[in-house]
Amino acid sequence: MLDYPGYGGSSGRATEAGVYEAGDLAYDALLKHPDVDRQRIYVYGRSLGSAVATHVSATHDVAGLILESPFTSARGMAARHYRIFPRFLVRLGLDNLDRIRRIRCPILIFHGTADMLVPITMGRDVAAAAGGPVEFVMIEGSGHNDTYDMGGKAYREKLAAFVR
Repeated sequence: MLDYPGYGGSSGRATEAGVYEAGDLAYDALLKHPDVDRQRIYVYGRSLGSAVATHVSATHDVAGLILESPFTSARGMAARHYRIFPRFLVRLGLDNLDRIRRIRCPILIFHGTADMLVPITMGRDVAAAAGGPVEFVMIEGSGHNDTYDMGGKAYREKLAAFVR
């Protein structure tokens, strides 16, 4: 678990480069632990964290990638929520679609069917663009922030089976 610069309890300024660097530093810190099996590193990202998780998975060796409520890109989100702004004004990339094409490890994606922030169509688009094996799990009735709770036992069992 990590806080990105400018988020949670972390100081600093929130930037796209900063969140990617935080992901890289967390991965490097993990490798410094002698008891960590490099072949068993799984990366997890939820919502904004999905962009960091796809970055880490595209640039480092990982056993698997778990995404929850992933969006396609910052531009895709802006087009959905801020249609009055021209797309060229969106400076953030946060492009999950581009990076997921380069990821070859197994991928597990959870997405709520009632997610009003990141629509399930975005999660499906991310899954469809995957360069490696992917499993897409819909959590019926779940919104953006209750996927784990709504998924319950089935969510936990799917996650446990994936990391075995």
